[in-house]
Amino acid sequence: AVLFVATTVDARPPEVAGYRLTQPLTGENDRALITTSIEVTFSEVVDQASAEAALDVEPRVDGATSWSGTTLIFTPAEPLPLETRFEVTVAAGVVDRAGNRSTDPAPAFAFETAGRPAVVETDPAADADDVPLDASVRLTFSTLMDTPSVEAALSLSPLIDHELRWSGAVLEIVPAEPLRPDTGYRVQISADAADVAGVALEAPFEVSFRTIAVGLEPSLVIPADGTDGISVRTPVAILFDEPIDPDSISSDTLSIAPQVE
Repeated sequence: AVLFVATTVDARPPEVAGYRLTQPLTGENDRALITTSIEVTFSEVVDQASAEAALDVEPRVDGATSWSGTTLIFTPAEPLPLETRFEVTVAAGVVDRAGNRSTDPAPAFAFETAGRPAVVETDPAADADDVPLDASVRLTFSTLMDTPSVEAALSLSPLIDHELRWSGAVLEIVPAEPLRPDTGYRVQISADAADVAGVALEAPFEVSFRTIAVGLEPSLVIPADGTDGISVRTPVAILFDEPIDPDSISSDTLSIAPQVE
């Protein structure tokens, strides 16, 4: 009997399979909070010392490296500066377990740190009129917020009982009872509110709106109030600001003095 043993020789050098930010902004893979770490994933298990030596972040940042399988994680020693562009590169020279060494640098990865958080959208919109009495108020922030700091910085005028609900970067203020009709409301957030990286709002935030008016209002009466010399056969007309239900008009809701048929 003849025993044949086949072996596969690994002659392929390792490559960078991808980059990832641990704290990206919602929907943006190349913008991150200032407390983000940077992950570099290799195509295979590599010599950690050679990979760490090949990693470079510009502008220069002090930090520590750790590993999770084939992924190198670089964690800055301090929060990164706001609104700054960084470029991550992995030079040639990364070695795998078989001794293969990369001869070309990996494609660079660029990202930018976020600025100060802000409210980017409100519902109702600023200065909105005729807001329904059962409406909630939704505030959308530019990034994930430190919810206790936002709730502590929040104030409503007039003051109402309400519940706060968070969904990602969206805060919903749900009134416990319907809002008052034809009333102006103001929502304020002081500059003490901060995102999850501890960065505070650049300035206090405020949005105002007015609820819808309910109930009928007479907008015109004919003859006009105080008019003299009206014909004894002149009809009396009352124009309302909304269509009315004729069946709701009775001696209980409309009276003329002296009384006439």
